[in-house]
Order: sequence, then C-alpha cells, then structure tokens
Amino acid sequence: MLNFKTLVKKNNLISLLIIFSILLTVWIGEAFYTKITNNRLHRQDLRPIALDELSITDLQKTEENTFVVTGPNPSFVIERDTYAQQLELKIQPIDETTTLSVGAVAQDNPLPTVQYSGWNAFPQIMPVKGSVPLNQQPIHINTFIGEVKDFSIDIMEVDATIPFNTVRFFLIANGLIVLILGIRYRKVWVQKPALTFLILALYIGCSMSLLLPPYCGFDEREHFVKAYKTATPSFGIRKSANSWPDKDGLDDFFSYHINRSTFTTYEQRQNFMDHFSELKGRRYSGYEWSTADTYTPVPYVFSAMGILIGKLCNASLMTIFYLGRLSGSIAYAVLGALIIKKAVIKQKTILLLCLFPGLIFQFALYTADLATFIFALAAVTLVVNWKTDKNTKIGWKETLLFSFLCALTLMAKLPYFLICLLILLLPQDSFVKGQRRKYTGAVFTITALFTLLTYVYATISGAAQWEVPGMSVSGQIMYVLRHPLHLIHLCFQEVLNMFLKYWTTPINKFAYLGYTPEFFPAVALVSLFFVTFTEDGMPSNKLYLTARDRFTLFMTVILTWGLVCSVLYLTFNAVGANTINGIQPRYFAPLLLPLILMVSSHATKTKITPEILTLGIGSFAFVLNQYTLVYLFWLTNL
Repeated sequence: MLNFKTLVKKNNLISLLIIFSILLTVWIGEAFYTKITNNRLHRQDLRPIALDELSITDLQKTEENTFVVTGPNPSFVIERDTYAQQLELKIQPIDETTTLSVGAVAQDNPLPTVQYSGWNAFPQIMPVKGSVPLNQQPIHINTFIGEVKDFSIDIMEVDATIPFNTVRFFLIANGLIVLILGIRYRKVWVQKPALTFLILALYIGCSMSLLLPPYCGFDEREHFVKAYKTATPSFGIRKSANSWPDKDGLDDFFSYHINRSTFTTYEQRQNFMDHFSELKGRRYSGYEWSTADTYTPVPYVFSAMGILIGKLCNASLMTIFYLGRLSGSIAYAVLGALIIKKAVIKQKTILLLCLFPGLIFQFALYTADLATFIFALAAVTLVVNWKTDKNTKIGWKETLLFSFLCALTLMAKLPYFLICLLILLLPQDSFVKGQRRKYTGAVFTITALFTLLTYVYATISGAAQWEVPGMSVSGQIMYVLRHPLHLIHLCFQEVLNMFLKYWTTPINKFAYLGYTPEFFPAVALVSLFFVTFTEDGMPSNKLYLTARDRFTLFMTVILTWGLVCSVLYLTFNAVGANTINGIQPRYFAPLLLPLILMVSSHATKTKITPEILTLGIGSFAFVLNQYTLVYLFWLTNL
C-alpha cells in the first residue's frame, strides 16, 4: 500500500508526464501543419521582387523606387504566376503627415490591410490569398490619413513559407494543460474557490498580456509611460514634458498614429517585436509626457514592479513593456485570490465576477482601473465580513485597515473616495464599546485627508488631462453652480442610457478590438445572478440587510457614480455642454458588487452545495475565457 509521500510523488510524476505529453503533441501538430501547408503550393523561400515586374494602375513611376498617384484607384499587380502566403513590403509616404492603407484583393475577396506612415520606418507583412497566383491579386493603395501625393517602395519580397507560430502553440498547449489538470484535480479546486481563481486568472491574464499587441487597450500608451515613470527613483513625478529625442526609434514606439491594435499576420508581429527589441529600456529616461501624469503612482505600482525587473536585467524596451503587463496580471490574480479566500459572504459571486473576460482583458494591459477595482472590492468585502461576523468588534486596527483600503482606492481614481460610506452599514454594536461615531468619524477624516492630498497632486500635475475645445474647469464650475439641475439631468440621462453597458462591458468589451457575440453577456449575467441568489440560499452565506442598509448601498453607488460623471463633466467637456463625454462603462466595475449586495435576499433556499457551485463557476469561466482567447487570437490575425 502506498503511503502519502509516495502517492504525492506519483501524482506529481503523472502531472509532469501529462504536461510534457501535451507540449510535445501540440508542438508536433504545429510543426506538421506548417510543413504540410508549405509543401502544398509554395516551394520557394523569400524572393525579392523587382519594381519592373509591377503592372501599375493610376500610378506613375518617377524615379528608381518612387511612385506618384495619378488617378482615383491606385493599385499594382505583381506579374508572377507563383503562389505566396504573404508579402513583405516597406512603403514610405514622402509626406510624413500621410498614412497609406494597403491591401490585396483576390477575386473580389479583400484581405486585412496594413498601414504605412511617413514616420514608420520598418517593413510590414501583408497577407495574400495562398491559393491564388500573385498576378490575380491586385494590391490597392488607399488614403488613410491625409492626401496621398507620392510614395516609395523600398522592399518587396514574396514570402512563401508559414512560420512556426509560437503564440498559437502556447495558447493551445496551455489551454489543454489547464483543462486536463483541472479535470484531474477537480476534487481539490472545488474545495478552494481562491485556488480556482488563481489558476484561471493567471492562465487567462498572462495569456492575454503576452498575446495582445501593444496599445490595443484604451490609453495604454499613456498608462505605460506613467508606469515606467513610477519605476524610476522619482516615482512618476514629472520633471520634463519634452519627448525623448528620436534615438533608436523611440518616437516611433510612442507614436499614437501607428495602428498597433492588431497585426495582419504572425510574421508582422515578429517583425514588430524584432524591430523594437533593439531599443534598450535602461537608455530611456521615462520622462515622456503622458495624460496619465495627473494620477498618483499608486495604481501603477503593480506594473512598475515588472518594469523595474526588466530595467535591472537590462532588457529591451519591448521586453520591459510585456514584463509590466505580466506583473499587472499576476498582481490581479494574487490579490483577487486573497480577497476570495477571505470573503465570508458572496465568495462565489466574487469569483465569477472577477473571472469575467472583459475585466481580465482590461487588467492584463496597462491601466489605472486595476487598482481601483481590486481595492474597492477589498473594502466592500471587508465591511460585509464584519457585518456578518458578530464576534468581530471594530476598533482602531480595523478602522485603519478600512481607511487604508479607501485611501488606496481614491488614490487610483479620486471620485471613489465615497466608498468610505460603506462603514455606515455596520450597526453600533459592531464597534468597540459601541463607539460608532468615533470610529466612523476617524474613517471619514482619514479618507478626507487622502482625498485632499490626491486632489492637490492632480491639480499640480494638471487636473484636465486632455485639451478639449471650449473647455474651462473654472468656467464649468461656475456654470454648474448657476445650473445645478442641468448637471443632475445629464447624469440621470447617462445612467439611463448606459446602465446595461455597465454590466456587459466587464464581460465582452475588449477596447479597440471590439466585442464578443451579444449572447455572451446575456448568458454571463444570468449566471451571475443565479450564483448570487443560490449563495443567498446557503445557510452559511446568509446576509441580513435592513431597508436602511440597502439605502446606504444605493446612495454609495449613486453618489460615487454621480461624482465620477461630474468630474468628467468639469474636466473633459466644453462649458455648458449638453452631454457628458469621456465616461467609460468600465469605470462602473468597482460599484457592481455593492449593487449585487443591494438585491440580495436571505429568504432564498437551495439544495446546491458550495462545491457544486464552484465546479459550475470554474467550468463556465474556463469555457467563456477560452473562447475569448481564441476570439482575440483571431481578431489580431495571429
């Protein structure tokens, strides 16, 4: 009979064999696919194309490699009857303000286009239809930005090979490893929801961090610059607003105007990575101007850890970029697992909420929203735990802990300081010696102090992040004081028009990449409320809320969101505007749990066990996120 140690060693050996077998099988499959595809029609490697081989339309060749647009539909055809998978082109608009959109059309079937800018100095990969000869695929050139005058073609090569796709290899292999080991150890992780979240969040989050192109998230360039500054000795306090000189192509790396939200082929990704991997991160000072300069360094500490490791290792700027992303994903997985482990009430609801694909996507990139969400979630969970546990008495230790979480939340996004109102959920007998007023007053005082300090920091850095025509913070304040009902009406209209998106965005919104199918949010939201009402029916998860408690939750949500809308109206809109621009539904994510708590009912009954519920959540979240990974892989043309 095997003893415990022998059994553990045996299980570990079997697990290692499973992992090795999956990696080997997927590697052979990827290599086999590449070899078979290459041998079907394509037998040549990279072959340069002479410009004399081009048949041009609405173009005139003026010099050795320069063309002038002479008509409305400029295009060219490569006069070869050979087949290819893609073309490697380096097209340079003569005018630096011009961007060209170039794409192949095979039998009225357009393929993904690539953009060439006047400042974009490296070749890009353009896909062509592999089953159609090159002489049947006209390459069209369209104006993307500005007016096309003329351009040069410096490199044109036929690429008839399909490379080994490492992104696809790791995506398939890791998915199979998590699936098979999850099934094998299902009896372990159904007992530990925190472990379930940790494994899935690490797998999904890190995969997204490495899979997705730079700058595919909202304002990711701005947040990366701020995170890089946070990793410097100044902790992100701006010393200069001047851009770093364009040595080694740094201006190109930081440019807004290069479309990096997607790649057209896997090789384009590799070219992009190779090009910018030549930039050494330690040579960059970090003092690029950013609209995120008004934020404190707090929300960027997680990403700054990865950046600092990369700088200490003298890694390239591109490697540092991805290390910062990875450290953010790891921080979300670890802190989220800790919150779930400590949660007494709504543990399974928090588990499913935190595994929504849109949230994981958002936190896998550079953002300030990770800190806002995770610290607000911790604050809400802490208060609910205290309300449920009658043996806990709130003293100075608990007061300082809750105040600290509120301070971290507001230092990530200032309007969320009102999360401190949740302390009012606790009755008088929850406090040491019944001194409710003393300790709640301390929470409000500490929160107010950090709010003031954060406001001063933001004001010094420039309260208005963007220059909006007609905007004046002081003028807008005076307008609101004269017309307060106008702002209230705008806030009400905002909530009325966008309320559903507050719930669906954490599920299926992926910034510039778009959305997953519409039925996904419907299924996920039904599952979320099924889980929360099922938890209400479990004897160990009863949460008793009075009408006063529900009103407190409601007012916390309403006042916080109203303040978010008001701040954006003051700093991101023209004076007297009739709409509130700049509000993103993702900002509402920290307030989702308080809303869910507000509709909880202790009268619900269920026969479903916590283990079955965890199993269902883990399985559902894995399928949902695995589909999302494949979808993002397809969207980015990898």
